[in-house]
Amino acid sequence: MNVDTTRAEAAGLTCRPLNETLSPLLTWDRTRRDTALKCGLTADQEAALLQQHATS
Repeated sequence: MNVDTTRAEAAGLTCRPLNETLSPLLTWDRTRRDTALKCGLTADQEAALLQQHATS
């Protein structure tokens, strides 16, 4: 995760605040709840893990 961006910045790279990147992503993600994920935990698996965590 440590990459020297000096050359990229000299070529015009600009970084925007993390909130500006994540806010639209979160908004989009909240609109697609009916879309099945192709990776990661299922809703049932997530619920079971959260329940397990809450009781430990």
